[in-house]
Amino acid sequence: MVYGRDPPVLRTYDSGDIRVAAVAQTMEERDAFLEDVRLRLEQAQAVAKATYDRSHRPIQFEVGDWVWLRLHNRPHGSLPESARGKLRQRYFGPYQITEKINAVAFRLALPPGSRLHNAFHVGLLKKFVGQPPELPPPLPPTHNGAIIAVPSQALKTRLYRGVRQILVQWEGLPPSSASWEDLLSFQERYPSFQLEDKLLLEGGRDVMWGKHYVRRPKNVAG
Repeated sequence: MVYGRDPPVLRTYDSGDIRVAAVAQTMEERDAFLEDVRLRLEQAQAVAKATYDRSHRPIQFEVGDWVWLRLHNRPHGSLPESARGKLRQRYFGPYQITEKINAVAFRLALPPGSRLHNAFHVGLLKKFVGQPPELPPPLPPTHNGAIIAVPSQALKTRLYRGVRQILVQWEGLPPSSASWEDLLSFQERYPSFQLEDKLLLEGGRDVMWGKHYVRRPKNVAG
């Protein structure tokens, strides 16, 4: 895949196949090295499996169950990594399981028009408890399986280190998830989003932004 050709075949060396002593010793050392690599890989796999099994619990679903669906989010550029995971919505739905493909893969009844494949790994599902809805709820806009944030309202503006920013409230997210976005990059990403004129003319406390600067006349002594 990387170099565009098949990898070389490592033939196992049998004692006595090669008459040259130096070549025979090199082949024996190579086989011993490969055997040591194999044992170390098996040990690493065993350690990883033991670590996973300590915190893993088996999850089982059946056809007809309702589950929450976890989708990846495209975080806002201005939010730090420590805040993105706490503020964004993780699960959507619930949706009903229509087919059990195998022990770790299930097919869901997604709403019409969804741009997602309807088969999901069990790790993306969480059991729904309660009265299921009559119809599956709609999914947020997605791209390549990830949620695309949609702005709902621009609250206010500010001047931060010489860059004009706006405080954006996102659809489907709590007010605490509002984030400061650079004005120019926001307008490039969402050209159809209409900003209020008063936000563009009055940047919070920086009321001079958007206005022509006029030098005040000096006081002339009479």
